[in-house]
Amino acid sequence: MQQDPERDEANDARLNARRDALKKFAVYGAYTAPLMVAMLSSQKAFAASGGGGGGGCCWSDALLANGTRVGDAQVGDALLMMLPDGSAIYTGAVERIYPGDQPCLNFRTESGIGLTCSYSTPIPVRRADEVVYLTARDCLVGDVLPVQDKQGFRWESLTALDERGVLPVQLLTANDGVYAAGDEPERLIFTHNLIKASITQPFDGNEEDPADS
Repeated sequence: MQQDPERDEANDARLNARRDALKKFAVYGAYTAPLMVAMLSSQKAFAASGGGGGGGCCWSDALLANGTRVGDAQVGDALLMMLPDGSAIYTGAVERIYPGDQPCLNFRTESGIGLTCSYSTPIPVRRADEVVYLTARDCLVGDVLPVQDKQGFRWESLTALDERGVLPVQLLTANDGVYAAGDEPERLIFTHNLIKASITQPFDGNEEDPADS
């Protein structure tokens, strides 16, 4: 497929602008893993972190580790999860779901692992010896993300970041943890998907959103 030079230049300019902004504000929009855990203990701070108003979501057609579409996931379904500091992976389960439509980005790592998710999805990024969390819209080519495929768990550089427009998404949470999903089977990227702070009961997508009542 022939590359579009104008599109490439626009994408490079957008990413460079983001990088310049982040340099000015250090790790603006970033949270260290311990701080993320501490924030989740406070609903007020939780809402300020981006959880209020919908939080971050994966594209409905993305796949979980068990092969289930994110849009088809139900409470109780298994999730492949990562500790917030990236030190281990484990098995969790979906506790809450909430479908919607949000502006999305597509992430692609050096080995070709891809994930489409909303702008507001918190992404774990390894910097030096710690893991910080950036919203997807603040991530940059060159950031190092946690991935999982048939070769196992590891960290890989982000090599492409593309706009996908507004897409159907579904928010999943499992004790407000970090879970894996990907646009292709068994090729996954870990994200932290926050839910509205005001939702306290599981929501199955077939009733009125409790946060709006």
